[in-house]
Amino acid sequence: MSQKKTRIPLPHPPPPTGHTEWLLIFVSVMVIVAACLLGYMVIEGLIEGRISNMSRGASYDVYSFAQRPRHYWFTIIGHTFWVFVLTAMGVGTIWLVRKINAAPEKPRRRK
Repeated sequence: MSQKKTRIPLPHPPPPTGHTEWLLIFVSVMVIVAACLLGYMVIEGLIEGRISNMSRGASYDVYSFAQRPRHYWFTIIGHTFWVFVLTAMGVGTIWLVRKINAAPEKPRRRK
């Protein structure tokens, strides 16, 4: 008996679809948009001289450069840090998705 007749065929994974790729890209774009909005808030805070700490709880506060400069600058620096982190995460995820799903190069035929 040959091996083809006795061997049980192994299950193969389904072929990759484009849905996962576009979903990850969409989520990454949303993260970049959130970072841009936070960056807009930082720029607006620098222009106006006051910024909020973005807390949804009872500790929500607006820091003014004139009244509480230490809290103001700490919040500006913290928000700027998160802008860079979120932007790097979004761009890095898009780069990884494109890198992973890129078609591999075909080996050259030898003559």
